[in-house]
Amino acid sequence: MTHSSTRRPLILKSYGRVFIQILNYERILSEKKEIQNVREAGSKTYIRYYRFIDQLIEFNIRIKGKDTPPQTRSIRLFPLRWEMLRESLLSSGFSKVEHFGGISLDRYEPNKSNDLFVIATK
Repeated sequence: MTHSSTRRPLILKSYGRVFIQILNYERILSEKKEIQNVREAGSKTYIRYYRFIDQLIEFNIRIKGKDTPPQTRSIRLFPLRWEMLRESLLSSGFSKVEHFGGISLDRYEPNKSNDLFVIATK
């Protein structure tokens, strides 16, 4: 594992912990629901949606204004799943890796949980 802003190895003391919270891509990929939500704020409408492209997910926000042309902002995401994350953490020297359905430590349900929350101990 590397620290994302510097690409240096992530160094923890013995028994140090890492907390990771990401979207539950198992659920997102099983549902394949494109439109996530539509919200209005003032004179603008915001449409959040996914496009599924090969093994990536493109997250988009389309902004429609009453007096302005529509704009779309997009980013491609790699859908990191529990088993991939678990294997990466264990191969990086973590001895204990626990997973939950959110920061409240609810049980992780692959097809239902909104988030994947992981606690990894060195």
